[in-house]
Parts: sequence; C-alpha cells; structure tokens
Amino acid sequence: MVRIKSIEEIQNFTCFIRSLRKGLITNFYLNVEKHSIWIEAGEFFVHETPECIFFLHENGNFYHLFFTATSTDSLCAALQKASFCNELLSIDILGAKENVVKDALVNIGFYEYKSLYRMYHIGYPLQYEMEKIADVATIKDIDEIYHILNQDFDPLSEQIPTKGELALAISKKEILIFRAESKIKGLILFELSKLNMYLRFWWVDKMYRNQHIGAFLYHSLMNLAKGTKRQMHWVISTNDNAIKRYKHYGYIAESLYDYVLLNKKV
Repeated sequence: MVRIKSIEEIQNFTCFIRSLRKGLITNFYLNVEKHSIWIEAGEFFVHETPECIFFLHENGNFYHLFFTATSTDSLCAALQKASFCNELLSIDILGAKENVVKDALVNIGFYEYKSLYRMYHIGYPLQYEMEKIADVATIKDIDEIYHILNQDFDPLSEQIPTKGELALAISKKEILIFRAESKIKGLILFELSKLNMYLRFWWVDKMYRNQHIGAFLYHSLMNLAKGTKRQMHWVISTNDNAIKRYKHYGYIAESLYDYVLLNKKV
C-alpha cells in the first residue's frame, strides 16, 4: 500500500481503469471534501494491480476497502493476491438485493456482516410549530460527539466520521444537539443540499429516551430541511425500532441495498 498524496492521484488511477475499456465495477465515489481530509490526515492508501485499483481508509484496527476494477473476476483475482488481506477489511457492496459482486466475494472468503437498505421520503418535509429548535454543535463538542458515535454505533458497518469530517460538518452547521446535565444527550448528524437531505446519525442517550428528545431533534432538522424534496437515510435491515420510527415519519423502503462484508470473523 502507498499513501495517497492528492486528489489528482485518485482521479488518475480511476481514469486508468476506464482507459482499459474492459468494463468497470466500483464501490468508490469521489468526494473531494471528505477524501481531502483523509489524505491530509495520512490515513488514505492505494494498492495498484493491472486491472483493479484498491483504495484503503485506515480506521484504527481495520481498513475500509474501496475498489475500481474492470470486472468481478479481476476484482476477486486481485483480492486473493493482495498482501493487505492479512488486515481486517470492511467492504461495502451497493446494489440490488440479488448482487453478483457480493456473492463472488463471499465465494472467495468474505462473509456478510450486516446489510442495510435505504429509506426515503419524497416531497417537502412536514413543518412543525416550534418555539425553539435544537442547538447547533460547535467545535468544542467534537470530542464528545466522536466518542458517542464510536461508542453507540458500529464503525465496521456504519462509516463513523473521522474528527476531520466532524469538523467539516460542524462548520456547515450539520450537527444538531440536545444537552442536559452539561452533556450531549441527543444528536442528529445530516447532510443538506438544495434538494436533498441525507440523515446520517440520529441518537438519544438510553436514559433520556421516551422523553420526546428524538422527536425534538428530528422536527428541528425538518424545519432546516424545509426546502428539500427528497429525504433519505440508510438503516440496518435488522434494526426494527429504527425502521418503525422512519415509517412513522412517512419513509418507505427503497430497493437499494448496502452489503457490508468482512474478511475475518469478529
């Protein structure tokens, strides 16, 4: 593996695979802001093979693995020879419920750790009458938020933001919090564009649940997202409580799945 030094390197590697004109499969989608943060932190790597490029993001005790390859066969062949397979790897495969790439990786030794699917709501979100909305997180909250996310969510399957990514979200005012006893007891982290709202994390401390804090955070977000026409969220397929909550707010399941595969049992 070689440490990536620039966004241009990433673009060049991707263009190389395309230039082979042998086909293209990928689970990597360039996000200049996010990937620049990873590069600056020295935690983003590349491994090059003749027909497959791997990008690896270091996440403490494992690597999140991305690929751009000419075919499923070239992907599997390259993986079986890659030295980094001694490390714990997490790989996301997006697509339909029946997925050829996922099945091929399982056949060479990966296993399905978790599956997620996307839920969405189309149309302007319902607005709520509120005297006050939730507080916007500040940079002083970053360590506490980072700790909460890593403690109450699964880094292997839920793509916990790095501190650099959290700093970016805070600068964009894309984290709302509820505080009690001088500590964060609820938060909602989202990405907002002109037409879309992507809800990434929605959390309330177990001791503060059933007190309408989650609803307060969600209603606050919907007032900020009032101009969007599509709202969406990924949910773990076995998380019945979360699925029920989203259905309550009018979300429906989409036929887009994210299979999280690992190469080692944990």
